Amino acid sequence: MPSSSNVQEARQALGQRLREIRKDSGLTARAPAVLAGWHESKCSRLEHGRTPPSDADIQLWTLIREYATAFNELAGIAVYGAAARSLITASVASLG
Repeated sequence: MPSSSNVQEARQALGQRLREIRKDSGLTARAPAVLAGWHESKCSRLEHGRTPPSDADIQLWTLIREYATAFNELAGIAVYGAAARSLITASVASLG
């Protein structure tokens, strides 16, 4: 049976990884709680290894990350698309 210190170290390592995933996705500390319908303190407890995540928590975290990644990609496309349209419009107008 693993010692309690090994279990705590594993929780903290998992929490650190969850925090890295959240930050890499560009999410604030509050965002996963809002998106998952959790109390804000749950994210902190998960990220600091104070509460072990359930399988459902990890699945939700993964979905939230995927949502954030897709949103950021689509937002980037929309911003760059608008900039490209403006550039093309200006170029066409200057020919005219």
